[in-house]
Amino acid sequence: MLVVAWNPGELQKTSLPACHALFQFFVAEDRLSLMMYQRSCDLLLGVPFNMAEYALLLYLIAREVKLQAHEFIHVLGDAHLYRTHTEAAREQLEREPYAAPRLWLDPSVRSVDDAVARYREILARATRGEAPGPLLDGFAKLEKYQYHPPIKAKMAV
Repeated sequence: MLVVAWNPGELQKTSLPACHALFQFFVAEDRLSLMMYQRSCDLLLGVPFNMAEYALLLYLIAREVKLQAHEFIHVLGDAHLYRTHTEAAREQLEREPYAAPRLWLDPSVRSVDDAVARYREILARATRGEAPGPLLDGFAKLEKYQYHPPIKAKMAV
């Protein structure tokens, strides 16, 4: 299955075309993999988030279709580091990585429809002016997630 993540007919309505342009699922034996092509890659701010969101998508879809999540393959097109991010990138590279966390998915969220219902609950809370909570509020979390203090960097648009 190949999914194009942006609509060229609506480019005039956007500030930029989608950076993550397309993704493809493929199956080998009982394992599901996902390859994502990212046409423009902000290495400091965008790429880490895009990697996390597509890895999560792989796990959610694998569970939906009753396959094992296998590989996330990330193809970078125009990979770049903005000049204003140079010091922040150096600071990031000097840090010692922590052990990888484990992904936990709420066993009661068994389908994409269940996930959409959870997102709608979160959006409804935000619309009512309530604190929406974490985006994955209760349906996914990283166990044993350790992190360093934040590094400040401005998003380039």
